[in-house]
Amino acid sequence: MVRLVGMRLLRGMSGAKKMGRLSRRAVAVFLGSHIVLLALSCSGGTTDVERAQEGARAAAEAYYNLLLNGDYRQFLNGRAGADSIPESYSEQLMAGYRQFMAEQQQEHLGISSLQATRAEMDTTLQVMQVFLQLCYGDSTQEEIVVPMVSYKGVWMMK
Repeated sequence: MVRLVGMRLLRGMSGAKKMGRLSRRAVAVFLGSHIVLLALSCSGGTTDVERAQEGARAAAEAYYNLLLNGDYRQFLNGRAGADSIPESYSEQLMAGYRQFMAEQQQEHLGISSLQATRAEMDTTLQVMQVFLQLCYGDSTQEEIVVPMVSYKGVWMMK
Protein backbone atom coordinates (compact mmCIF):
# COMPACT_ATOMS: atom_id res chain seq x y z
CA MET A 1 0.00 0.00 0.00
CA VAL A 2 2.84 2.40 0.82
CA ARG A 3 4.27 1.94 -2.66
CA LEU A 4 0.86 2.52 -4.23
CA VAL A 5 0.40 5.76 -2.27
CA GLY A 6 3.86 6.96 -3.24
CA MET A 7 3.28 6.20 -6.89
CA ARG A 8 -0.08 7.98 -6.78
CA LEU A 9 1.62 11.03 -5.29
CA LEU A 10 4.33 10.97 -7.89
CA ARG A 11 1.90 10.49 -10.77
CA GLY A 12 1.54 13.65 -12.77
CA MET A 13 5.09 14.84 -12.12
CA SER A 14 7.24 15.35 -15.16
CA GLY A 15 10.16 13.41 -13.74
CA ALA A 16 12.12 12.93 -10.54
CA LYS A 17 14.84 15.33 -11.70
CA LYS A 18 12.31 18.16 -11.88
CA MET A 19 10.92 17.44 -8.43
CA GLY A 20 12.11 20.13 -6.02
CA ARG A 21 13.63 19.57 -2.64
CA LEU A 22 10.39 20.53 -0.88
CA SER A 23 8.36 18.10 -2.97
CA ARG A 24 10.74 15.26 -2.20
CA ARG A 25 10.59 16.13 1.48
CA ALA A 26 6.78 16.24 1.43
CA VAL A 27 6.58 12.88 -0.35
CA ALA A 28 9.07 11.43 2.13
CA VAL A 29 6.98 12.69 5.06
CA PHE A 30 3.83 11.29 3.47
CA LEU A 31 5.39 7.90 2.80
CA GLY A 32 7.02 7.83 6.24
CA SER A 33 3.70 8.45 7.93
CA HIS A 34 2.15 5.59 5.97
CA ILE A 35 4.98 3.24 6.93
CA VAL A 36 4.35 4.08 10.59
CA LEU A 37 0.63 3.53 10.07
CA LEU A 38 1.31 0.20 8.41
CA ALA A 39 3.45 -0.88 11.36
CA LEU A 40 0.79 0.27 13.83
CA SER A 41 -1.93 -1.54 11.91
CA CYS A 42 -0.01 -4.79 12.20
CA SER A 43 0.03 -4.53 15.97
CA GLY A 44 -2.94 -5.93 17.87
CA GLY A 45 -5.54 -3.85 19.61
CA THR A 46 -6.51 -1.36 16.91
CA THR A 47 -9.87 -1.59 15.24
CA ASP A 48 -10.66 -1.00 11.59
CA VAL A 49 -12.26 2.33 12.51
CA GLU A 50 -9.17 3.45 14.43
CA ARG A 51 -6.93 2.48 11.52
CA ALA A 52 -9.19 4.35 9.10
CA GLN A 53 -9.17 7.43 11.35
CA GLU A 54 -5.38 7.35 11.65
CA GLY A 55 -4.96 6.86 7.90
CA ALA A 56 -7.28 9.76 7.09
CA ARG A 57 -5.52 12.02 9.65
CA ALA A 58 -2.08 11.22 8.26
CA ALA A 59 -3.19 11.75 4.66
CA ALA A 60 -4.91 15.09 5.38
CA GLU A 61 -1.87 16.34 7.26
CA ALA A 62 0.46 15.26 4.45
CA TYR A 63 -1.68 16.94 1.78
CA TYR A 64 -1.85 20.21 3.70
CA ASN A 65 1.92 20.10 4.25
CA LEU A 66 2.22 19.99 0.45
CA LEU A 67 0.09 23.15 0.33
CA LEU A 68 2.28 24.83 2.96
CA ASN A 69 5.38 23.94 0.96
CA GLY A 70 3.91 25.53 -2.18
CA ASP A 71 3.48 22.25 -4.04
CA TYR A 72 0.03 23.18 -5.36
CA ARG A 73 -0.08 20.55 -8.10
CA GLN A 74 0.54 17.72 -5.65
CA PHE A 75 -1.96 19.22 -3.20
CA LEU A 76 -4.53 19.23 -6.02
CA ASN A 77 -3.62 15.62 -6.84
CA GLY A 78 -4.66 14.80 -3.28
CA ARG A 79 -8.29 15.44 -4.21
CA ALA A 80 -10.48 12.51 -5.14
CA GLY A 81 -11.17 12.65 -8.85
CA ALA A 82 -8.42 15.20 -9.55
CA ASP A 83 -7.31 13.06 -12.47
CA SER A 84 -10.55 13.90 -14.31
CA ILE A 85 -10.44 17.68 -13.77
CA PRO A 86 -9.81 19.64 -17.00
CA GLU A 87 -6.41 21.35 -17.10
CA SER A 88 -7.96 24.84 -17.34
CA TYR A 89 -9.89 24.24 -14.11
CA SER A 90 -6.78 22.74 -12.46
CA GLU A 91 -4.90 25.96 -13.23
CA GLN A 92 -7.73 27.99 -11.68
CA LEU A 93 -7.68 25.85 -8.54
CA MET A 94 -3.91 26.19 -8.19
CA ALA A 95 -4.20 29.97 -8.64
CA GLY A 96 -6.75 29.92 -5.81
CA TYR A 97 -4.33 27.97 -3.60
CA ARG A 98 -1.59 30.53 -4.30
CA GLN A 99 -3.99 33.36 -3.47
CA PHE A 100 -5.08 31.64 -0.26
CA MET A 101 -1.48 31.22 0.89
CA ALA A 102 -0.69 34.86 0.02
CA GLU A 103 -3.71 36.00 2.05
CA GLN A 104 -2.60 33.91 5.03
CA GLN A 105 0.85 35.45 4.77
CA GLN A 106 -0.61 38.97 4.69
CA GLU A 107 -3.23 38.47 7.40
CA HIS A 108 -1.43 36.13 9.80
CA LEU A 109 2.26 36.12 8.81
CA GLY A 110 1.65 32.76 7.14
CA ILE A 111 0.87 29.32 8.49
CA SER A 112 3.79 28.18 10.62
CA SER A 113 2.59 24.63 11.30
CA LEU A 114 -0.38 22.32 11.29
CA GLN A 115 -1.43 19.16 13.03
CA ALA A 116 -4.26 16.71 12.53
CA THR A 117 -5.94 16.50 15.92
CA ARG A 118 -8.74 14.00 15.34
CA ALA A 119 -10.94 12.29 12.78
CA GLU A 120 -14.59 11.36 12.99
CA MET A 121 -16.57 9.17 10.64
CA ASP A 122 -19.65 10.82 9.16
CA THR A 123 -21.77 7.86 8.14
CA THR A 124 -24.47 10.08 6.65
CA LEU A 125 -22.09 11.71 4.16
CA GLN A 126 -19.82 8.64 3.92
CA VAL A 127 -16.72 10.72 4.69
CA MET A 128 -14.10 10.90 7.39
CA GLN A 129 -14.02 14.41 8.86
CA VAL A 130 -10.41 15.27 9.76
CA PHE A 131 -9.80 18.21 12.07
CA LEU A 132 -6.58 20.16 11.40
CA GLN A 133 -5.19 22.73 13.83
CA LEU A 134 -3.47 25.54 11.89
CA CYS A 135 -0.90 27.62 13.79
CA TYR A 136 -0.21 31.02 12.25
CA GLY A 137 2.91 33.15 12.34
CA ASP A 138 1.11 35.78 14.44
CA SER A 139 0.50 33.12 17.15
CA THR A 140 -3.21 32.71 16.39
CA GLN A 141 -4.72 29.30 15.74
CA GLU A 142 -7.64 27.97 13.76
CA GLU A 143 -9.24 24.56 13.42
CA ILE A 144 -10.47 23.50 10.00
CA VAL A 145 -12.33 20.39 8.88
CA VAL A 146 -11.11 18.42 5.88
CA PRO A 147 -13.55 15.84 4.49
CA MET A 148 -11.65 12.74 3.38
CA VAL A 149 -12.85 9.79 1.31
CA SER A 150 -11.30 6.48 0.49
CA TYR A 151 -10.80 6.72 -3.28
CA LYS A 152 -9.39 3.68 -5.07
CA GLY A 153 -8.00 2.47 -1.74
CA VAL A 154 -6.24 5.75 -0.82
CA TRP A 155 -7.42 8.47 1.56
CA MET A 156 -7.99 11.61 -0.46
CA MET A 157 -9.62 14.99 0.09
CA LYS A 158 -13.20 15.24 -1.04
